[in-house]
Amino acid sequence: MQTVTVNKITKTELPRAYLLSVAGCWLAMVSAGFWYAGVRKIALGIAIPIIAAFLLETPLYLAPFFAGARAALRAMGRGTLAICLTVTAVLPYLAYTIPTHCFDWFEFYRLAGLVFCLAFFYLVFPPAVWSDLLFLLAPSAVMITRALKQIYPSPLPKVPLDILGKLMLIHVAALCILVLRDLKGVKPGLIPTRREAWIGLRTFLLFLPVGLTLVWLLHVKARTAPFPLWYALPIFLGSYIVVAFPEEFAFRGVLQQHLTGFMGDALGLVVPSLLFGLAHLNFGKFPNWQMVELAAAAGLFNGWAYREAGSIRASMLTHALTATVWSLWLR
Repeated sequence: MQTVTVNKITKTELPRAYLLSVAGCWLAMVSAGFWYAGVRKIALGIAIPIIAAFLLETPLYLAPFFAGARAALRAMGRGTLAICLTVTAVLPYLAYTIPTHCFDWFEFYRLAGLVFCLAFFYLVFPPAVWSDLLFLLAPSAVMITRALKQIYPSPLPKVPLDILGKLMLIHVAALCILVLRDLKGVKPGLIPTRREAWIGLRTFLLFLPVGLTLVWLLHVKARTAPFPLWYALPIFLGSYIVVAFPEEFAFRGVLQQHLTGFMGDALGLVVPSLLFGLAHLNFGKFPNWQMVELAAAAGLFNGWAYREAGSIRASMLTHALTATVWSLWLR
């Protein structure tokens, strides 16, 4: 049997891990999708296209997590990759909007234009601190304004599908920075090393008394009926992959890394944390100053984990554990 060290994995094994992860996610999505459709009594003519859209998005979204997948994309060439990113990003949108009669040409053009600008950004602008910060403005503005709710309509009442747009935006932006820009120092991944896991867990435990004190001082409301503890695992996994990954990627992997370079360690930690807090101003309600203060404090500890580990995998773990506690007991 071929041996593998912690930090050195052969080229054949990384694609295998990526493909197994995709297959596992596909199986879970198909099972959950049909179960949900059965419970909600959703017609198969609507359920199947939506499930198909998520199945198309899954391998695209998981690609940034795997060095082998990123290497394969890098081998395509920058121009070819930019074209592929533009084309594949709109496929999940087409997969569900056309069969469910939700397709809109204007929204399609908005979507394609957004992806085109992101995919070709680093073919026009040079890799630099200023261009990285400029690049982040577009996906940040889209997230804050919640424009994806208009672009990704839902054929089901009270079941928003803009999550597809968020996943698309995350994978496109991440691949642009990691592959087309080739930014070092981010080090994303699904599974942290033992050292990163310890740093992430320890930092979360250190933040816990600080966070609970802030919750008390800010009079944050607790849930009248807390979620059962078995909810913790799915909440953690969802937070780790879908919430912590893009936020730690942007605020720690890009902002903190760059700002530390010319502001020093202290300001390089504090400034991204304050911006991280302000990014939560419209969390639930607007303006939500309680969440701004809590998120800024959590950002300091997330940034501490990133700085100590040199990887966002550690800060993602701290972030996801914090989000899990919040989701179970607070609102």
